[in-house]
Amino acid sequence: MVLKKYKYHIAIVLISFIIVFQYAYNIDLHDNSDAAREYSVMLQMAEENTWRVDHEQTLLRSCMFTTYLPAMIHRHLDLPSENVYRYFPLLFMAWTPLIVFLIVRRYLSDGLSLFAAMIFLSQNYYLWSASLARIGIAVMFLALVIWLAHRDRQTWKSYALIGVVAGLIPLAHYGTAYYSVALLSIWFGIKSINKVFVRQYVPNPKLRTALMALLPLCLMSGVWLGLVMQQPLQIGNRVLETATKEIVQEVRGGGGLFSMESRGPVVQVAFGKTFPTMNVAQRIEFVFSWLVILTMSFGVLIAVVKRKPMCWLILAAYCLVLAGIISPYLSKAYGVTRIYYSSSIVLMVGLGYGMAYISQKVKVPAVAVGLFLFLPYSLCTTGILHYWFGYSRWG
Repeated sequence: MVLKKYKYHIAIVLISFIIVFQYAYNIDLHDNSDAAREYSVMLQMAEENTWRVDHEQTLLRSCMFTTYLPAMIHRHLDLPSENVYRYFPLLFMAWTPLIVFLIVRRYLSDGLSLFAAMIFLSQNYYLWSASLARIGIAVMFLALVIWLAHRDRQTWKSYALIGVVAGLIPLAHYGTAYYSVALLSIWFGIKSINKVFVRQYVPNPKLRTALMALLPLCLMSGVWLGLVMQQPLQIGNRVLETATKEIVQEVRGGGGLFSMESRGPVVQVAFGKTFPTMNVAQRIEFVFSWLVILTMSFGVLIAVVKRKPMCWLILAAYCLVLAGIISPYLSKAYGVTRIYYSSSIVLMVGLGYGMAYISQKVKVPAVAVGLFLFLPYSLCTTGILHYWFGYSRWG
């Protein structure tokens, strides 16, 4: 009976663990990658038995869930250091698709929620998140904050829990902390405007919930990243300042703001610059990736126009993705892929709305729409379709 009731939950968690475990197993910790540098920070922390190590990688030192915690587990439990570094973060990251499923299921059917969660775990950034575990852990905490914030009944205990989880985000990853501050600030701002001017359109969760998540997040970001570590906050401020100045200068001077070449390679590929040179499998992936994005965008529009639950948070996440595309500096320095991955925990609700609307208009089962998007998309992102056509997706 329990298995039947939680069959979707169990299936999502098992698939998620299998995927991240497989990719974690193949991480090379002896090259010049971020994972290798982070691993060296962890080893030094384990050797000196403190997080206050004198290491050039100050940014990576601030990511406690992938440096200090694994270091202490390795030191005190005498477990192999490489295995601890590879697999300890999976205990956090592998739950993110399930949390996404629970968020979407609050407003949509089990079938649509399942496909939304499966599309989330099929995206490239999640598949490779084991090599950037600090981001995966921080995104899991952000997803948990959003899920907790959208429960029907909120008490002071639940507000305290939301605040604690939000405060863990800066300890996991500095960049995701900045993204979370931006997302929750926009959400809080929109809800404040609605409360003042359009009272009848204020849905749950209440304004207090957004504030209870935002305040601890800002406080911990300031204390940990600004006062204790210092460099992460300095770099974050520099990125924001440079991106703002660039947009202002380009608008005034009519420079390369609207030039595709001024953006990062991911944006250029996404908008078809390399389409003529793509092989068959890559073109199929290009088409179905855009079908997912267009369905999601359509769902965002429906959510805002019809004032559906989470509409303002969905709009805030969508605007941040657009900002990553519009700003040439952000698309290079931070990366639109990272912004999209962080935003997708919310945008999957928009994808669900889009799939539900298409299902109603075309008069086909919602599961059929979800399967039509998920199956080809997942075959592409996992490289299975490329293998069928005789290509390698990664080489």
